[in-house]
Amino acid sequence: MTAIVDTGPLVALLDAREPHHAWARETLGTLEPPLQTCEAVLSEACFLLRRVRGGRNAALSLVSQGVVALDFQLAPELEAVRKLMAKYVSVPMALADACLV
Repeated sequence: MTAIVDTGPLVALLDAREPHHAWARETLGTLEPPLQTCEAVLSEACFLLRRVRGGRNAALSLVSQGVVALDFQLAPELEAVRKLMAKYVSVPMALADACLV
């Protein structure tokens, strides 16, 4: 089974001060790698981890270690992503969310 991971669980996994850190470690630890995500999620995670010592490097290391895979390519899916963001503008839907959907 392929698992998709969003920004929140990645940040919680890598930041021990996050309230959901234990949950993220336990839950993500049960999933078979690689976890699928997109570059927009990785970008958000790096931004949110900027004040965590080694946080951005840890996020990028998940990719180099094969724990996370960035198989989504925005260019071929641009119109579908654009439509999703327009459809859910009242939410609003971020680029990362639209890419995961």
